[in-house]
Amino acid sequence: MSIGILYLSKPIIFETSAFLLINKDSGIVYPIHPSIEYSAAGTAVLQAYLRDTKSPLTLDEYLILDLLEVFLVDWLLSTTLFKTKMLSGFARPKIVYPKFGKGYRELKLRAILAGFGENRFTKYLQDKHITMFSSIKLPEKLTIARQRYKNERIRLEPHENSTQARITSELRIEGLASSPLKSFRIVLYITRITLGEPLLLRLEYNCRSVAVGPDRIECVDKNGRLILITGKEREKLSSWVEIDFSIAILAEIRPYLFVHPVFGEILTWLRDLCLRAIDYFTPKLSVLF
Repeated sequence: MSIGILYLSKPIIFETSAFLLINKDSGIVYPIHPSIEYSAAGTAVLQAYLRDTKSPLTLDEYLILDLLEVFLVDWLLSTTLFKTKMLSGFARPKIVYPKFGKGYRELKLRAILAGFGENRFTKYLQDKHITMFSSIKLPEKLTIARQRYKNERIRLEPHENSTQARITSELRIEGLASSPLKSFRIVLYITRITLGEPLLLRLEYNCRSVAVGPDRIECVDKNGRLILITGKEREKLSSWVEIDFSIAILAEIRPYLFVHPVFGEILTWLRDLCLRAIDYFTPKLSVLF
């Protein structure tokens, strides 16, 4: 029993990196055909924002943080509904929540997103052009917490050193003190904003850039041939911006409540949430170089 409690008391931890390629003129998040799950949600809200502001996107850290929070809300939505391919382009079974109690409560997606703070995309979640449901149902004994950090050290592991991140958003699912579930956390933070041409060339054109200038790009294809990109084609590529961000997923339980009748269900549910988060936030794109 002691060995089991010691083992189960350690949090489930997964950390990885992902990226965004955003066209600041059109609002498209790459790739769009075929899209990955968050590129579809991101493109929808960015294009709604562009229609409203009628100007190119200024991709500063805070606008990108707003966008990452939309992804967190869309991920949470994806765990509660069966997504049909006809509706969203993705076929995903919903995750069965353990029996935390008999009651369920309805949460508006706009309210969940607004819980992070002032988010420029909140009002677009019910835009007629966005195929996102307006609300979700969760067991009433679960709490959804949202938090933003700015220039703070964030503790990602209970007994380890904290991580410094400039701006960060966290979505947390918490159980009651009497529940085996302590918390399930997803933390997103931006690591870099840079020119999008080199990565787009690798993904879309299968070539590696060797020189990127304002008027021309020199790149090498997979056969070693030098390709020169100039003129309007070069100008089109300049609209793309690469954003690198990191994802930390952490799940903690109360191992001393192992006699709880749904303890095993909660472990399975946490595993499924982890797998769903990894599937959502890490696109399966092949980079040749």
